[in-house]
Amino acid sequence: MSSPIDNYRNYLARNYSDMKLPAGKPYGVIKLAKGYDFGFHVRKDHVSVHFISNGTHDPEEVMGYINDNGIGDKTYGDGLEPDVSRGKRNAAVVRCEVHIPLESVDELRKPTLRKHSQRIFDELYDDFSGIVEGSEGTDKTEKVAEIKPESDDEAVVEKVSSLDLTDEKVKEFKKQEKEAEDSWSYASLANEIAEAGDHEWTRKMYQKAEDLAEDSFDY
Repeated sequence: MSSPIDNYRNYLARNYSDMKLPAGKPYGVIKLAKGYDFGFHVRKDHVSVHFISNGTHDPEEVMGYINDNGIGDKTYGDGLEPDVSRGKRNAAVVRCEVHIPLESVDELRKPTLRKHSQRIFDELYDDFSGIVEGSEGTDKTEKVAEIKPESDDEAVVEKVSSLDLTDEKVKEFKKQEKEAEDSWSYASLANEIAEAGDHEWTRKMYQKAEDLAEDSFDY
């Protein structure tokens, strides 16, 4: 039987065919477009459902989209307010997060929490789906290591296709690594590097994400 976190990840991913589930990690991510991530992250005392602009887009335009659509003033699910913030180290990073309280990870198996989190995920996803208009999308031929859920308890790991890193991509990734602020920032970067085919660098970024998560008592 899978862990509560893996079980929960597979539950959410069943409804989103483009969601990537890095093996052994407590989160899932959807690439809305280049530089725009949407996903969830299981923490020690909550589940974060969030949109993140990783700093490659104009933060004023991102904040403008959030303000124009009234996202910061809305409530999600059963009245949960979003937390909209700019990065502390890199002010170009913009986050919008909804925190779903958890007393323990065992709650992730409860139908009531699952339905509530699915509702929040759907609502926030719909609010940010319009931001990709005019954005440079990701190459649909690129693949990263991901888990395709067969059920809540079983999953199949797909193979990774390798792509060459260009000098421009290396420069961009190194800049993002320097400006990474937390475990999610490193994990998101690891996903992008994996798509480019550098598996050793990907492993190092995932390790940094894991170390930061442990330091902050995240799962």
